[in-house]
Amino acid sequence: MRNVLSECLAEYSLKDPNFILITGDHGYALFDRIRQVSPEKFLNLGIMEQMVISGAAGMAKVGLHPFCYGLSSFIILRAFEQIKFDVVLPKLPVKIIGDGAGLVYTSLGNSHQCAEDIALMNSLPQIEIFSPGDDKEMAICFSEFSNCKGPAYLRVGKADLGNYHAVDLDSTFPVFVKKYLNSKNLILSTGSMIKIANSLANDFNFDQISFSKISPLYRNDSEKKQILEILLKYNHIFTIEEHVTSGGFSTIIQSFLMDAKKNKGDSIKVTSFGLKSSFTTTAGGYQHALSQHELTLDNIKNKIKEEIKL
Repeated sequence: MRNVLSECLAEYSLKDPNFILITGDHGYALFDRIRQVSPEKFLNLGIMEQMVISGAAGMAKVGLHPFCYGLSSFIILRAFEQIKFDVVLPKLPVKIIGDGAGLVYTSLGNSHQCAEDIALMNSLPQIEIFSPGDDKEMAICFSEFSNCKGPAYLRVGKADLGNYHAVDLDSTFPVFVKKYLNSKNLILSTGSMIKIANSLANDFNFDQISFSKISPLYRNDSEKKQILEILLKYNHIFTIEEHVTSGGFSTIIQSFLMDAKKNKGDSIKVTSFGLKSSFTTTAGGYQHALSQHELTLDNIKNKIKEEIKL
């Protein structure tokens, strides 16, 4: 998925004369391609995320089209005030790429984990949020992300989990990854949890939908209606995210259903799986951290069995 991102950035740099990519001393090999084709459009400001965002806002005001890159734990959490007031308030077309979202860099400690970024960005008005889970989702997300008229956030989680869509996607509107005849149970995932959701859909014969863009759930009335029509067909919906459920994807889905004008929205059972609101307490890699948060495939499978009385 990061290879697709790297190529997309390089190609876009050749198409948009006003494009500039700014990093806070992160990325390294990810930018080898763009440094080859458009070295004058790549700027490393060093470890100063607040300046990356504020500098990008200033560039946008004079007509440039800045893309800011950093680890989500820093480019979002450390620079949130600058995002809020320098970018979102004046509705500037600054694009923010947050890499390593969730537990990707957990081996570097709690400082490099990011479980709150969706909740933070979702609290801001008029910013688009993208959360791809595989190569094909990344390609279409980048296409729409780069063409947003206002501010946008591209959340990049675990990037080497395989592909789950059989064909290229022509929009970020949520599509079925798995569809069974007459299933009344649905698994919804966003970002890197597409792999676990796919395994669960196979094991339990559940339908599966991946949301690579989160903001259409509450920003566009037409798409909102279409998504609602799909969700209201199910009796039980399971949400999975590599993010705390409070304020995250799960909260967005549940609020969306609560706002449904049809009575059935109240009768749909929703079970959510996400990161705990706690820090990891022992050192280890990505899978070790998932196990601490009880977000591994086996953890979730056992809980679903309890839910559906298997």
